[in-house]
Amino acid sequence: AAVQQGEWLLESCSKLDGGKPQESAVTSLVRVCCACGAQDKALKLVAEAQAKGVKPRLRTLSAVLLQASEAGDHALCENVWAQLPSLGLEPQDSEFAIMLRTFRGEPKRQHALLRQLIEGLPMPSDPPLIEEIGRVFGVEGIIALRARDPPKAPGREEDGGCWHVGWTTLSEEGTCALSGHSLQALDVTSEEEALLERMVARLAVDVRNSGKPFRHFKRWLEEQPPYDIVIDGANVGFNNQNREGGLFQYSQIDAVIDKLRENGSRVLLVLHPKWLREDADRTVIKRKKRKLDQINIEGAMGSSDDSAEEGEPEIQYPFDPITEAEREAQEGTPLAFIRKWKETDCLVRVPAKDCDDWYWLFAALSS
Repeated sequence: AAVQQGEWLLESCSKLDGGKPQESAVTSLVRVCCACGAQDKALKLVAEAQAKGVKPRLRTLSAVLLQASEAGDHALCENVWAQLPSLGLEPQDSEFAIMLRTFRGEPKRQHALLRQLIEGLPMPSDPPLIEEIGRVFGVEGIIALRARDPPKAPGREEDGGCWHVGWTTLSEEGTCALSGHSLQALDVTSEEEALLERMVARLAVDVRNSGKPFRHFKRWLEEQPPYDIVIDGANVGFNNQNREGGLFQYSQIDAVIDKLRENGSRVLLVLHPKWLREDADRTVIKRKKRKLDQINIEGAMGSSDDSAEEGEPEIQYPFDPITEAEREAQEGTPLAFIRKWKETDCLVRVPAKDCDDWYWLFAALSS
């Protein structure tokens, strides 16, 4: 009866909204179905709503997952779990806890879930999930282990060995305080670096529909020895300045450069030309983040046409010559810092219409 009344209410609401049901109403009815043990009906409602243009939320399918778990329906749990990626939904702490609880006694399936957890949620924090992780290895009350000295306990035996579960810390070198083992450094592969480089280049080319300024930068960069450190100047200049009266700080950038050079690093500073002007506006301006379209990595450097864009002057890399104002600037002033960076050949100025992020990212990847 409850399901039938819910269906009538959902249908009535949908008629008021042009036949398209509200997501919240669908979720409510799905929960009613689950409470009545009608999980198949719940999934059918989700599919019908999708067909009408309503994208289900994680909370909707999480209700089905929980009910299926409590009913011991492993097949339905796997079915719901498999649907999440295709719907653009990422399981969170509670969903992982449900799945680990569902497959108690099946260590291989639980280990697969933990591997997925490490990739999607490397730092779980929900207590029920933490407890379920402990149970995977045969330890109850893992949260209470924090109060022990040492904070660990033996777990179940497997393949001739015994699991030990506990809370630990890592040294700066990546050494575990409990086991004494060191973590393995996970470096980006050369294939991944090449892919990222192509994606950044594609972004720089696509947004302006012309690759000429960026290709010239790439050509200049290829002629330089590799850089050890690439600095996003705007990021450093505005560090700790997101407050009333905050200003772009040239001195902060210079201090970072000096420190890195003391260590023998070859440094490249990437700056937008607005920070190199004599009348630069140094105030903090908050802007809404712009969402970019999906990157197409094919043809990453754009067309080979180097014809100049209309009204756009030819840019000179890495920077324009030292100006008279920079030459005469007193020490400690913005123009004096700019003069120093030019004299030491650590500065590169990006085109005025381009995003400086494209340039420092590409420089870092290509170095």
